[in-house]
Amino acid sequence: MVFEERDLRRISAIALVLLLGVLVVLLIKPVFLMVMGGLILAYLFNPVNRFVRRFIKEKNTSAAIVTLLSAAIILVPLWFVFPIIIEQLFEIIKTSQNFNIQAFLHTLLPTASEQVLSQLSITIGSGISKITSSLLSSLVDSMLNIPDILMGMLIVGFVFFFTLRDSEQLKEFVSGVLPLNKVQQTILAKQFTDMTDSLIYGTIILGILQGIFAGIGFLLFGIPNALTLTIFAILLGVLPIFGPILLWVPIAVVMIASGSYTIGIGYAIYNLIFTSGMETVLRPYIIAQKTDLPQVMVLIGMVGGIFVFGVFGLLIGPLILAYFLTLLKAYREKSLASIFSE
Repeated sequence: MVFEERDLRRISAIALVLLLGVLVVLLIKPVFLMVMGGLILAYLFNPVNRFVRRFIKEKNTSAAIVTLLSAAIILVPLWFVFPIIIEQLFEIIKTSQNFNIQAFLHTLLPTASEQVLSQLSITIGSGISKITSSLLSSLVDSMLNIPDILMGMLIVGFVFFFTLRDSEQLKEFVSGVLPLNKVQQTILAKQFTDMTDSLIYGTIILGILQGIFAGIGFLLFGIPNALTLTIFAILLGVLPIFGPILLWVPIAVVMIASGSYTIGIGYAIYNLIFTSGMETVLRPYIIAQKTDLPQVMVLIGMVGGIFVFGVFGLLIGPLILAYFLTLLKAYREKSLASIFSE
């Protein structure tokens, strides 16, 4: 085969593009999560930025105000709450290590044999030890990585600021590089907005509200270390299908098995009505209003996203899965080619 000069130039251009693409991936990889965090936060605070721009027309000033405001909302509470969380976390670990598992199981399963109770006690105790060791290891790693964490927060702040300031230019740039026709760009932009809103409001915001209601329950019923347990409840609330029920049910069982029947039953009823009831009523409604992505797909995307992208995978994972299913649906309907046509 004889290559003409035009073919060699084309091959060289493709090779150069691929090489630069690989270099860009290597360049972005170390800061990818921080960049995604800044972009997601900018999306969340963009309505606030638009509101500020009504009064302050200068883009740098308005973006700086929103950046400082968001930093205050996120960092100031952490500054005061973090020491309390550390103290309560150690208290929870100490309580779990001193908890008499076999006596609790004997109260819960009075007809079980001593051999079964002993085996269950060893298994549960081993699981609790692994969880506490993992928490302590994560806490120590976080303390040792404080400089890296501060650098990551700085990168998130820079991305957040410039995304707010140059949002219109970014939209035009993305629109220019996408290999899609204008109609499909509009359709996919709406799908992106709908999916993102459904995941943020139907999953993340609702999960945070569930955790807050669970925290109110901890305070109302006198459960110790309420602040740290509320953080755990919020993290569980963000995950669809599971939720804070994985936290409040064991607590209710322990309360009832310990003889506090009235308080334990009242605590369980409170969480059934307010904490889990909120999820049952609102989550399907919010998500159904915005996207037809099934709950199980949202869960798979979130769990897979956490493993690949860390905490930001809670949002990135379902979005990737949703776009893949959108393209798969277009392929099945034989309309995939039209997406990329002029």
